Amino acid sequence: MDDYLFDKKAIYLYQKKGDYFVVNKQVMTILVPFHPKGVLRVFKAEDFPFELQYLKGKHNKENAAAALCVSRIVGIDEKKAVESITAFKGLSYRQKIVGVKDSIVFVNDTTSTTPIATIKALDSFAHDGKKIFLLLGGTSKNLPYEILIDRLVDAEKIILLKGSFTDEIISILREKYANKITEVYGDLEQAVNIAYEFAKSTGGYVLFSPAAPSFAMFNNEFHRGEEFNKIVKKILDNKI
Repeated sequence: MDDYLFDKKAIYLYQKKGDYFVVNKQVMTILVPFHPKGVLRVFKAEDFPFELQYLKGKHNKENAAAALCVSRIVGIDEKKAVESITAFKGLSYRQKIVGVKDSIVFVNDTTSTTPIATIKALDSFAHDGKKIFLLLGGTSKNLPYEILIDRLVDAEKIILLKGSFTDEIISILREKYANKITEVYGDLEQAVNIAYEFAKSTGGYVLFSPAAPSFAMFNNEFHRGEEFNKIVKKILDNKI
């Protein structure tokens, strides 16, 4: 974390008097010793007391609060800013809802290449009581995964994708979630179809949030995300 913050320091290190530094309240105590030169504008999730139409999770409320803070700095009409932010559908491949069928919501979160990113995805979609059918696995980044393992309690089923990260955690998953996990799939289309079949009886989320990159199967996370979208489109079009 210290190395990460040191790198991020470059964002504001060369600001001048009269510049603005917009920062989340959660990290203020860490940043104070660095004495940022820009005019400080602190935000928190509660600063955006409006409902986001398409985005879920506290982290997106924090993002919305940051955007609203910046809009005030640059003089955008507040009513227009709030309308634009609440209607924002999100970026491709980041917890993006790509289709709905039979009360099943398909979510593409392929940019989840770390355990903490998948934890955020589970936080976003677990709160409304719908079942989560999670596609998980890929190439290891040698990151801590213990918290993610505990949070997998929120998943109804865990559909595993091949890779070294999957190899790292498979024995733990077999011990802790024997009734939830599937075999390991080396074919994404097969894995998505299995998730869809599981979800048919109850509805819920087919959540593609792998917690790892997937160089064993794809060029990068965006290639992986494109393939997921193609597979979902086939399902939506009744081609499979």
